[in-house]
Amino acid sequence: MKGRRFLLFVVFCFVALSPFLNNIEARQDPTWEASKKELNGGPEERRMLSQIQPRDDQDALRQVAFSVFQDYVQCNKNAGNMLRLAFHGQSVLKFNFGIVEAAREDINRLSGLPSISYADVIQLGGAFAVETCGGPSIPLTLGRVDASGPDIVSNLPGIARNTSLLQDYFNASGYDTAELVAMMGGHTLGISRGFQPLGRLDPTPEVFDNAYFQMLLQGGGSFGVDQCLMDDQKFASIVATYAENQSQFFEDFVSAYVKMSLLGIS
Repeated sequence: MKGRRFLLFVVFCFVALSPFLNNIEARQDPTWEASKKELNGGPEERRMLSQIQPRDDQDALRQVAFSVFQDYVQCNKNAGNMLRLAFHGQSVLKFNFGIVEAAREDINRLSGLPSISYADVIQLGGAFAVETCGGPSIPLTLGRVDASGPDIVSNLPGIARNTSLLQDYFNASGYDTAELVAMMGGHTLGISRGFQPLGRLDPTPEVFDNAYFQMLLQGGGSFGVDQCLMDDQKFASIVATYAENQSQFFEDFVSAYVKMSLLGIS
């Protein structure tokens, strides 16, 4: 499970996408109070990825899931939340559990297929958010098995990282430099509401595009982890490439997302 521990580090890279974006909506969900009690009692332990057993009904399950997500995920509301959840795991789940639980129940009811795991719901939710808001289609292998216990998160590094340390962490799980920078491009979707500064992180927060990188070239970037990408030439050159070539950004982001979705599988 060491890989999964690293995966949770991405919370610090994506910290600008506030975990409170749809906190109000989640609390209004009728399952919120029950969900909160469940989380306090420990069922989040079974939601962390442990292994994968590829399903034979991949296409049908994805089709039903994407149809269901249309009722729960909107680009102008909580799509950034769903993308963040796919990266953050349990550190953000408590703010979004109502949506995950409701979507999972609908998928199971409508598909008539064997029950889908929470881990698959979370990864499909992130992929749906990217695609429905203008980004690329992300192919995912479904069949994740929810683990029996959570990883320890106390050893995670802080968010104030320099470029060499960022690369060390990402390289440790098999990411190359381009995939590292592409992952940071997830900041293009959503707004910051739970951390300072507040507000949108690029000019088009409701669209998954390359505006984040164009903003960095103009001296923007709300957090140190954003701004440090321009402090090193090898990172800055990739930022410039993505700012000019959205298709290349999309291609590398898909590669990074798929790799992320499989981290920690034993």
